[in-house]
Amino acid sequence: MPRGRPPKPSTVHWLNGDPSRTRRYEVEPSGAAGLPDKPADLGKVASSKWDELVPLLSEMRVLTRSDAEVLRLYCETFARYIEASKSIADGGMTTCNDSGTVAKSPYVAIVQDCSQLMAKLLIEFGFSPAARARMRMKAPEAKPVSKWDGKLKVRRA
Repeated sequence: MPRGRPPKPSTVHWLNGDPSRTRRYEVEPSGAAGLPDKPADLGKVASSKWDELVPLLSEMRVLTRSDAEVLRLYCETFARYIEASKSIADGGMTTCNDSGTVAKSPYVAIVQDCSQLMAKLLIEFGFSPAARARMRMKAPEAKPVSKWDGKLKVRRA
């Protein structure tokens, strides 16, 4: 986890200006190009979460083949979170021991742990404005434009 204050989102930074004149958009190393393959042994809930996230992350241009294990960890944690949440909904937040004492359900701790891990992993993929401001991405390469583009009429025989 990065230390210190999270950077401002780009739009706020541009509006306020930069008195230190530091460069903001460095090129970082990137992973292997392409989308990761879905693991065959994912459960039903984790598999549907994978199918939901891969197009979204691909559209954001943050997903590479090397992100497969992190995405798998998120999807499996999400499935565990859903299962524990259903158990809490069915049995309640507390349980009764053999001696008759009331204790907190173990599923509550599972939900808390899963939600913390999912929040950290979502930040890694840039699912918040501050996380996106922290990300440094290479701009898509533009095709070279001729000064004559769109000005000359082309006749085809």
